[in-house]
Amino acid sequence: FQEDSQPPPENVSRRREGGEQIVQVTIRCRGAGKRARSAILFLQDVTERQLAESRFRTLIQNLDAILWEADRKSLQFRFVSQRAENILGYGVQLWLTNPNFWASIIHEEDRADAVRNLASAAEETGPNTFEYRAIAADGRIVWLRVYVTDQENGRDRVLRGLMVDVTEQKRTEQELELSRMRFARMARTFQRSLLPPELPNIPRVEVAAAYRAAGEGNEVGGDFYDVFDVSDDEWALVMGDVCGKGPDAAAVTALARYTVRAAAQHMRRPVRILETLNEAILSQGNDRFCSMAYARFKLNGTTLEATVSIGGHPLPLVLRRDGHVETIGRHGLLLGVFPDPELEEESTL
Repeated sequence: FQEDSQPPPENVSRRREGGEQIVQVTIRCRGAGKRARSAILFLQDVTERQLAESRFRTLIQNLDAILWEADRKSLQFRFVSQRAENILGYGVQLWLTNPNFWASIIHEEDRADAVRNLASAAEETGPNTFEYRAIAADGRIVWLRVYVTDQENGRDRVLRGLMVDVTEQKRTEQELELSRMRFARMARTFQRSLLPPELPNIPRVEVAAAYRAAGEGNEVGGDFYDVFDVSDDEWALVMGDVCGKGPDAAAVTALARYTVRAAAQHMRRPVRILETLNEAILSQGNDRFCSMAYARFKLNGTTLEATVSIGGHPLPLVLRRDGHVETIGRHGLLLGVFPDPELEEESTL
């Protein structure tokens, strides 16, 4: 019968048919204090509400993330779930009573960005998801991914969100990146082994090459070139492309390069050299094929004669002294597809 009575109490009562229920008791008095003459008793079954609240509290505590609520203006935390202590080792009260606590446990390299991102999310001008490294109570570095949402809480607007421990994910990503870098380094080393280590000196001729692979560089490509001497006054220039990438393509690239080099020591005609390579690829019994442009250069005094044979490759370009550009050679079929690729030769000075 007190005018300043406490909020309605809740009691457990037993149902007639068995089982228990939670009842909220509300008393309304007529009059006040000592002059109260009567009271009305209200009983409300709040069992389902209590069970729902209990399930929600259990969900919050068992959620493998830190659930939090903060003031939208001051960014002071109003609520932090118990999981914060499990993940970082700090008591919840530190989050709620020390306005600078959260910023103090952020890694110094991430602190400015994390604080700015939270402030931007509050002002709805920045991302609502960001990551930062936190220093746990035992000195561990914990990666946290923050999800922020702006919600109403009565008449106020507050920030609510989750901080999810993504340390293992980050560790896996770093290991994958290191593995990718190691594989890319191996691929580049393997790729260089399929190219000439240096270019020969050809009298009265300037020889240069540039090889720039597309993509991320973590796979061995099928493109290759070679320049080598076949006699005192003859040299061979090769450009080719094996279909595909990876180890299988690299194997055919090595086969093509060394087959051409070996054949060029015994055969002069470019057509015969490409026919030999065609037979070698077909003998492998796989579905790989190759395009190639083979040119033999012969120095006759001050004149350089080029004889070219093409197997499915773009025709070479010749830049004349007057600036005119023309192609040389005739198109032939890809190597490693048909027994007779119908190859031809063409010479020019």
